[in-house]
Amino acid sequence: MVIECREGLDATSAGWMRDILGQVRDSTWTGIVVDLSGVKTLDGSGKRILLNFHKGIQENGRAMGVVTAEESIRHDLMTEGHFSILNDLSELKRSIHEMAPERLQSLLVGGARTANLLGFRLRCPVCRCEDVKGWLADPSKHTKLWIPNEITLQLAAIESKNALNVDAYSVAVCPECLFSATRIDWFDALGSRLPATLPEGSIERLSKGFARRRSLVADVAMEMPIPVFFGMPRVDKAVQCAWLLAEESIRCVGRDRSSTDGFSIAIAILMQA
Repeated sequence: MVIECREGLDATSAGWMRDILGQVRDSTWTGIVVDLSGVKTLDGSGKRILLNFHKGIQENGRAMGVVTAEESIRHDLMTEGHFSILNDLSELKRSIHEMAPERLQSLLVGGARTANLLGFRLRCPVCRCEDVKGWLADPSKHTKLWIPNEITLQLAAIESKNALNVDAYSVAVCPECLFSATRIDWFDALGSRLPATLPEGSIERLSKGFARRRSLVADVAMEMPIPVFFGMPRVDKAVQCAWLLAEESIRCVGRDRSSTDGFSIAIAILMQA
């Protein structure tokens, strides 16, 4: 839930803060974002109000973020609070579908280059299997181009000869519990020791969904072990199955209809086609 506070925070804010704390326990919100866009300064009283509100949000098992582009406010909040601070709301919207830029940069440093891809050894947060393989496009080997018949910028290999299809390796698949995702930050990165960033409660729902994922794989005729099937190279059948498992995993990650990432489900369905 995003709350716009264009006039800043003062004693009058206590009323709506109490209302939200009263609702949050029984809501489907995963967190609260306080939008301070346009607010130039935040005095000591405003900071204390915000920190107390954050404490109440935490006690209800939810996360909190603050949107501000003012360097002085960012500095004060980073030293006193333990919540995410965003430059603008577009950063929040992007985080629903993409990993944070800082996380991506940390991962890229430890990737092993294979043609135009960077490979990673990952650990599944659901079953703790440490044999998950994930890949990302190597930024130094790709550029974005406008391609005929496409409506968005497309990632294209600078040298097309021997380049691997990025979409074919976009989904990391756990060979044990079959949890799958294009977000490799949803796995523990063993090389850089970065923990998974799955939404709260997702692991339990993914554990319960194992039988469903196993039945999807059982319908696929494969003549090799699962780790090899989802390894490199990937045949078309394996690519389609990986995106199918990614679709199912996204459905499990969402706690309910309002918190399920329908955009990523649509992408997964299109990729299967």
